[in-house]
Amino acid sequence: MKLKNIFMLGGALLFGAMALTSCSDDETYDFDGIEGIRVYMDKTMQPISTSSLLKTPVGVVGGMEGEVNIKTTSLVQGNVSAQIAYDDSFVDKYNAENNSNYKKLPTGSVVLEKTTLTVTSDTLCSENCKVSFNQEMVAQLKDGESYLIPIVLTNVNGPDVRLARDDKFRVRYFALKYMETESLMRINPTSEDLANAGSPLSNDVKKAFTVVSSQNMVEGGYSSIFAGGWYGGNWDFINHEGETGFVLDMGEEKEVGAFNITSYVMSSFSVAISTDNSNWINLGSTAEANTARDDNWNDWYVLYAPMPARYLRYTIELDPNSYYWQYASWGYAGIMGLGIMAK
Repeated sequence: MKLKNIFMLGGALLFGAMALTSCSDDETYDFDGIEGIRVYMDKTMQPISTSSLLKTPVGVVGGMEGEVNIKTTSLVQGNVSAQIAYDDSFVDKYNAENNSNYKKLPTGSVVLEKTTLTVTSDTLCSENCKVSFNQEMVAQLKDGESYLIPIVLTNVNGPDVRLARDDKFRVRYFALKYMETESLMRINPTSEDLANAGSPLSNDVKKAFTVVSSQNMVEGGYSSIFAGGWYGGNWDFINHEGETGFVLDMGEEKEVGAFNITSYVMSSFSVAISTDNSNWINLGSTAEANTARDDNWNDWYVLYAPMPARYLRYTIELDPNSYYWQYASWGYAGIMGLGIMAK
C-alpha cells in the first residue's frame, strides 16, 4: 500500500498506545431491578479503543497496549474472582449490530497478562489486566485491515455475586488497524514524536561534514549553508533541472531521527541512510509525509524511530514553476538551510 493511501495515524498513536483503564474512572450502569451483586466489565459503554500497527522496511512500529478490569455493583463481602478471555465469536455479532467489517485475529494473537481478576473484600474494582498483541503474528495480518478484539467476562465466583445479565456489560472491545509502508517517515508527526527524534545538530557540528558526491550542485558550496544558519549562505543549484541531490558524510555514526531542507525552488526531497556508503535504507519522500514544528518555528520530517547512519543521501525534486528561479543570482535557487536531528 502506498503511503499516501494509508490510514492517517492519530496524534497519540505513532509508535499507537491505547487509553488505560482505572478504577478512579467511575461509571454508572443501569442495574435497577437486579437482585444481588452483579459483576461487569469496566468501560464497556465507551467507544472502542483503537491502536495501530505499522510494518516498515526495518521492523514493526506501534502495537496494542490496552488494559481491562472488572467492577461490582456494590461492595463485596469477601473476595470475588472473575475469569476473562479473548473471544472472537463476538466479532461477527458486533459487525452485524454496528454495520462494520472488522476481521478476526489469527489464533494466538491476543495476549492477556492474566485470565483471573479479583475484587477484594469491601471494594468495588479489581486490579488491571494488560491486553497486548503478539507481534510474532504480524506476518498473518493483511495490509489495510482492522481487527476487533473482544475481551469477555466469562465467569465469577464469590459470595452473593452473579454475572451481569446483558452481553454489553460483559465485553470490552479493542481494535487494531494494520498497515504496511515502504516509508519510515511519520505521516502525521506530533510534538512528542519530534521530542523523541533527538536534538538539532549545531552548525559547529555540521561544519565537519563533507559531501561525498553531488548532482547539479555548485562544487564545494555546501560549506556555506553551515556558516551560521539562515543568513550564513546558500548552496546553489547549477541548472534549472527536475532533480538534484548529494551524499553527505557526517564523519561518524549517529542516531538520526528528523530532517529538513530550506529551499524556495524545491517541491520535495527523499532521504536514504547508510553506515558504510554501500548498503542503503530508503526512508521515504517528504511528498508523502507532514511535518512537526519546533519551538523555533522550524518544520521537521520525523522518522518513526531514530536510526543509525553516517551517510545521508538526499534526492531533491525541484519545482520548475517556482517564482524564485528568476532570482537565482540573488541566491534564491539553492539550499538555504539543512537540518538534522540526532541522538
